[in-house]
Amino acid sequence: MRFKLFKSRAVELSGNPNAWSDLATWVEYHHSTLVNATVACYLHLKATIPDVAAKHLFRITLNYRNEPDLPVEKKFEMRGAHLTPVDDPECAMLFRPVNEARPAAVEMGKVEMGELYWGTGAYVLMVRFRPDLTVFGTDGVPFWKHFGIDSTTANAVPACRNPLDQLEDNLHQGRGLPTCCCGGWTHQVSGHEAKVGW
Repeated sequence: MRFKLFKSRAVELSGNPNAWSDLATWVEYHHSTLVNATVACYLHLKATIPDVAAKHLFRITLNYRNEPDLPVEKKFEMRGAHLTPVDDPECAMLFRPVNEARPAAVEMGKVEMGELYWGTGAYVLMVRFRPDLTVFGTDGVPFWKHFGIDSTTANAVPACRNPLDQLEDNLHQGRGLPTCCCGGWTHQVSGHEAKVGW
């Protein structure tokens, strides 16, 4: 029900009846990149923040590029990204439904991964469907996804540069996940073979 309202708001703000489906297709295309960036941020903090995936959400602000000639993988421009505490008072309204959906996602991750389950992460997109006219607090439309993290991934050593810079480059160039399973987030590529960084 909630996403139906978000869809209507996206169409209303953009004036484009395909705005929400553009977002859904964009998320499907970039999902692995978004998950990898979220996990890389968690890995950088897990030594100092126990259970970092339960305590932080990866929040990304996007602007909709309502241009019919653009391929869908380039229709959204990243304007910012932050690993944000789930109880951040400035994001309380945005994070409430994400936090309410978390217990079911945790259970699903445990079922899917069994004894390899480590945690459940989430990324939250705040999308401005009319970026040329910003009205704070009324123009953002949220979209989020939870995902399970297995213990092998949780014990990886990020080999990439700053994950936010790499994410921005990938999204700007419309790059999906490369042939390597990690998308360059936990391996360094040397020649044609991946150099494992964990």
